[in-house]
Amino acid sequence: MKAREAFLWQARSCDALGSPFTAQLLRLIADELDSDLAVLRRIATWPGTDMTGVGDAVALRLAGGLHALHLGGTDPGLSAVYPPYEASNAVLRAAVLDAIGRNEAALLAALDRPPQTNEVRRAAVPIAAGALLTQRFGLPLRLSELGASAGL
Repeated sequence: MKAREAFLWQARSCDALGSPFTAQLLRLIADELDSDLAVLRRIATWPGTDMTGVGDAVALRLAGGLHALHLGGTDPGLSAVYPPYEASNAVLRAAVLDAIGRNEAALLAALDRPPQTNEVRRAAVPIAAGALLTQRFGLPLRLSELGASAGL
């Protein structure tokens, strides 16, 4: 599957999973994959045979890299268009392309790693609390996590 189709495939998946911002982001990037930016050139020439979320998850790798820039506060221009802020397609496109150009090394590194969608560290506190409650009250405990990968 070619890069553009893989990004659009992932955008549809994000829409279906209730992640409209990520879907919008991936659709905008899909339209820019012929850019001369090094990150987008690398995606356009991806060597794998399946770029979708069930294969190499290339769109999620880039979305994760952009999200990491936002969370780290290293690109204020990008953070200005991430939720909870709402930006038009034109404003979002400009901010994302600028961020991709400014953060080439970080985003190329993000493309090297498959996305981690099941962060195990977040379970540390519930496990400890569950052990304490089970010991104290002697009742069974069942925890269920409801979440969606690629959700913002």
